Amino acid sequence: MFHCFRCVCNNLGSNLTAGTCDRVTGQCPCHPNVIGMQCDQCAENHYDLSSGQGCSACACDPNGVVLKEDGTPELQCNQFDGRCRCKVGRGDGCASNKSC
Repeated sequence: MFHCFRCVCNNLGSNLTAGTCDRVTGQCPCHPNVIGMQCDQCAENHYDLSSGQGCSACACDPNGVVLKEDGTPELQCNQFDGRCRCKVGRGDGCASNKSC
């Protein structure tokens, strides 16, 4: 028996000019760097789903961000405004020699 899925695409994350969702899988056509069955999340290290044009890459300086528990740089920025999690004394994007 063949089952179809109802399309429930996020209006901001879906590229509806590329067509409708896949009725077999339910996957919506996403804008660039947008993920999820409903195109409702930014891909890793991206932000600003609300642009309606796809998510933008975070611009976090790997040398200026805080470290994750495993010791690697935290390059994921805030999903809404793109702010990076900077070390103390770092400016926009966590670059050095900038005021905070």
